[in-house]
Amino acid sequence: MKLSRHWRRRAPTLFLARTSSSWPQGMPSFWFVQARSSFLPYDFFLLILGIFFLYCMQTGGPSWEVFLGRRDSLTASLEDSNDIMPSPRANATALIQLFKRFGLSVKDMVALSGSHTIGKARCFSIVHRLYNQSGTGEADPTIELRYKKYLDKLCPQSGDGNVTGNLDATPTVFDNQYFKDLVKGRGFLNSDEVLFSTGGETRQLVELFSKNQTAFFSSFTTSMINLGNLFSSHSLHCGEIRRDCRRVNSRTAAPPELLMPDVD
Repeated sequence: MKLSRHWRRRAPTLFLARTSSSWPQGMPSFWFVQARSSFLPYDFFLLILGIFFLYCMQTGGPSWEVFLGRRDSLTASLEDSNDIMPSPRANATALIQLFKRFGLSVKDMVALSGSHTIGKARCFSIVHRLYNQSGTGEADPTIELRYKKYLDKLCPQSGDGNVTGNLDATPTVFDNQYFKDLVKGRGFLNSDEVLFSTGGETRQLVELFSKNQTAFFSSFTTSMINLGNLFSSHSLHCGEIRRDCRRVNSRTAAPPELLMPDVD
């Protein structure tokens, strides 16, 4: 990943903190927490970003230019956030319609779903697939038999829903294994496997990416840029830089600095 010189001048300082253990085993777990840009020197901000990207590079995968500078919304709504998050139970039609609302294509949707080549998900998200798919009282018939036995053992019907399973067979490596698994009927989430089992354009793309990792990487980088550019021109001129990422700034408090010092 590269930082755009033009955008990074507007970037607020970020710092790293540890997250939960849900990050792939063996990988360093960090998250970005936003801070006032005046708290840390600009060079230190770039150093922290560089360290984070170095950790990301350990997984392999493609690179692309990351634009910084987007401001935070002046409102916060859990309901609105949930409304735009793909459900792990979603079918292909619902996924296509959701991405279309934001000007993203079917190819964008399938390529971005490939981010599930990294990480884990909870048993809570798949118990319906294993024991009551579509209210039938039966398992999802698209699950490959040996994989179904593995999932039954990992996620028993009365078990702990917070137990996690790998999203693909190589959960700490960014590759096209996710798509290879879908072709085999070994997708962890319903919203993953439907990309192949439904047929049509999504199936064609899954087959392409399963056979051609270069094509997946190329499409993924394009789609990540498309995703990052949503509302970008609006958010550069509206909004704020929050002192606490989880809360809107007080209207009576002095705003944080919006611009970082220039670097030659």
